[in-house]
Amino acid sequence: MEDDLGIRLAACAIWYDEEVELSPKDAKKLSTQKVRIGTIGHYSSFDPEYGIAIINEACEILFACGCNYIIGPMDGSTWASYRLVTEPGDYPPFFLEPTNRNEWPDEFLKAGFKPIAEYTSALNSDLTRKNPKLVAAAERLRSNGITIRTVDPSQMNDELERIYEMSLTAFENNFLFMPVDEDYFTPQYQKIMKFIRPELVFLAEHNGELVGYLFGIPDMLQQKRKEEINTVIIKTVATLPGRLYAGLGQALIEQCHSAALELGYVKAIHALMYEGNNSKNISSYYAETIRRYTLYGKEL
Repeated sequence: MEDDLGIRLAACAIWYDEEVELSPKDAKKLSTQKVRIGTIGHYSSFDPEYGIAIINEACEILFACGCNYIIGPMDGSTWASYRLVTEPGDYPPFFLEPTNRNEWPDEFLKAGFKPIAEYTSALNSDLTRKNPKLVAAAERLRSNGITIRTVDPSQMNDELERIYEMSLTAFENNFLFMPVDEDYFTPQYQKIMKFIRPELVFLAEHNGELVGYLFGIPDMLQQKRKEEINTVIIKTVATLPGRLYAGLGQALIEQCHSAALELGYVKAIHALMYEGNNSKNISSYYAETIRRYTLYGKEL
């Protein structure tokens, strides 16, 4: 959307699929019975009036396409970029974190959207900290034959294929989960492979099967700010459900903290955790919140 001089003041993209509906569990969280969703993503605005107008126009188009619930900002699904920073705090942006103008959340609210999910990022400034309760859990995991190793960079395509397959099961109960094809998933990770350190990516295996993983990556934005890269971002932690794997997520996090410390890092960011998720509960022992984010929805 442009002004009379042709200057772009607001923009967005929309996604919808006539075959995709939310699960009954997620529909219940949104307090509506039958939901066919559309999403508004790639949102940008430099003028609130134009921003609200383009959100409303996007909703009208999605309604005409058969959608009755709109989520935003979301680039199609939770596998892509989504949510807005709503409490920025003082900590500078970190690598792979979404950023936005402070006015954008209010523009969604004024367009009739309501918060439907909250997320946080937290900072651990003491990588030596250990949870004594994890000792027994770690021993139980070992005695059950569960092992943890770092990713093999020479077999990265095979490793990513295994991560993809496990993710479909590990995330299937997550809020707003929708499966994606491997052809979509793999490039998302391949494009950041040049930044990873294999020592910070961990795979947990049981009888040869992948049952958990942690994806850590250096905070490359520190380099852009001409700072020493001394922070690791824990981007994703995933484990298969079941009592057998209880404590595995925390074991992966502590192993990443220890490895980061040995490599010379001094901090770790636990990134973009869903409030109420097990990862958030685990993180609270080690880290303090530095940022909050919100995802919005609107019933039509």
